[in-house]
Amino acid sequence: MWLEISERQQNNNNTLVIGFTSAMAYLLVSQVVNHVNKNKIVAFALAASGLTILGMYFVHTTAEVLPLSCIYVALPGMCVSVLSGIVIDIFPTHLRILNIVS
Repeated sequence: MWLEISERQQNNNNTLVIGFTSAMAYLLVSQVVNHVNKNKIVAFALAASGLTILGMYFVHTTAEVLPLSCIYVALPGMCVSVLSGIVIDIFPTHLRILNIVS
């Protein structure tokens, strides 16, 4: 019983770390997006995300998996936000509403 509670607490802590990392990634990209080309941000984030998945194949402990999973969860989510900004820049105003609604 005690072991199960400890494992649940560790899982909760890991989830909080992943969520905090994602929030920091969103804050970082909100500051950088106007200074760096959006396409470069998306390309870098998706490439780094792919490399973290390849890296996960070679790790063995939870301490090694946690940072890689943080990066993997944060970067594609960040890309979705940047891609939404790219779509809004590309399409005219009357088509933006259709994009946001769908």
